[in-house]
Amino acid sequence: MTIESRGMSKEYAGEFTSIYMNGRRLIKDPSCLITFNPIPFTMIIMVASILVIIGGILFLLRNGGIILGILIGMLFIEVIVEIKIMIGWKKCYKELYRPDYERSATIDESGITFNDKSRSLSYSWDTVKALRIEKNGIYFIPKGPSGMFLGFSIEHKDRILEYVKSLNVDLELVE
Repeated sequence: MTIESRGMSKEYAGEFTSIYMNGRRLIKDPSCLITFNPIPFTMIIMVASILVIIGGILFLLRNGGIILGILIGMLFIEVIVEIKIMIGWKKCYKELYRPDYERSATIDESGITFNDKSRSLSYSWDTVKALRIEKNGIYFIPKGPSGMFLGFSIEHKDRILEYVKSLNVDLELVE
């Protein structure tokens, strides 16, 4: 079975980015709860952290205290981590979201072959752990970190599920 895709919606690109960014967790547990588009939540955490840092610094200047200084430093590090998460998510999203992106995949008895303009990748069924279905896409989750996350728009869901079931491939199905 061959699937050809042209273009990518913003919603699907955002969902795929979230799947990819949560890859380590999904490899361990394909049915785990993941956060889609963490930027609004991250912004709330950052604003609250910055306000607490400012209040803590004002209190520290007035009253002193080593423990408060350590807590403010830890909160500052947390803000930096949140900024890195936001930058990473946006960078990944920008690389994925290309309205003119043409790609194809062939699914057969031996595994999956993925092709786009710049590369061709193949992997066998023994490297695929699960098939996860979300609102905008259907995703192949690898068994290990060296595997490849592969996703298709939700419009291909029925064809993929039917074909994979006909192959009798042992995959965990997460809906």
